Amino acid sequence: MQSIYWVITRACTQKCAHCYISAGPDEESLSEPEVEQIVRNFPEKASQIILAGGEVLLVKSLLYKALDTLYSRFGKNTRYMIQTNGDLLDERTVEELLGHNVSRIDISSIDAFHNNRKSLGHLNEIMNSKAVRYLEFPRFVDEDGNIPLAAYSFWGSTPDLWLGGVWPRGRALENGLWKRNPSHNFCGIWSGALGFLDNDSPQQEINVRLSHAYPCCPATKIPLGDLREKSLLDILDEHRGNHVYEALNRGRPETMGVEQGISVEFAKARIEELGSCCLWCDEFLEKYSQTPHQSMC
Repeated sequence: MQSIYWVITRACTQKCAHCYISAGPDEESLSEPEVEQIVRNFPEKASQIILAGGEVLLVKSLLYKALDTLYSRFGKNTRYMIQTNGDLLDERTVEELLGHNVSRIDISSIDAFHNNRKSLGHLNEIMNSKAVRYLEFPRFVDEDGNIPLAAYSFWGSTPDLWLGGVWPRGRALENGLWKRNPSHNFCGIWSGALGFLDNDSPQQEINVRLSHAYPCCPATKIPLGDLREKSLLDILDEHRGNHVYEALNRGRPETMGVEQGISVEFAKARIEELGSCCLWCDEFLEKYSQTPHQSMC
């Protein structure tokens, strides 16, 4: 598997108005036994695993438990990455993260929504003090084509990045902070559903939000399955051949209902009306996916 994006907690130091998973100080986290069970249900190989929140450094003992459990399972052949808003980063924490085999730290709060407690200059000083190399997001390699042993980057929820027509989820949806952009097909790009069923594809990324698996980062209305109960590969196998999920796998949400008689034209019209292919996916899974329909034009 190419990539697993794993939200281990919804607890956070902040309660941002745009947060697509509605994270905040009092939200839930996995338990350590759940972490162990979920890692046992990951596939035998994964090129990279990204641990995110919420704010993962708010639950540091859980984060380190997850990192150590992952390393025991996958070893040095997998890249371990974290995403943080930077509030709790200091020299000691960076040293601890490197000691727990983290090779990349993404500071994902450089936008108008987060209340940054540390300046970019201070964060750069912290990273430089531990010889962590800056790479401009979304680069993973340096100018010589090599992946640094320890790297970091800055990014955030800017209009051109994560709010550019996506994230009709959580507080972003509640507060009207997502952009209506029906022409933006998030399903067909990285972190969308494109290739999620294709185990040999470099495009494949599975989103795991706490224990539930999803084909995309925004998360579908209905999860694929629960990793406390089944292996991830078994969950994916259960959805192969299903015309709805095969459509998502192709990055073509407008074709989800073709075999049920729901035309592409009807789907495109609903995407236009709703303002997002993600909201059409929600509507389809909630209203149309369980029963056959006559042709809708």
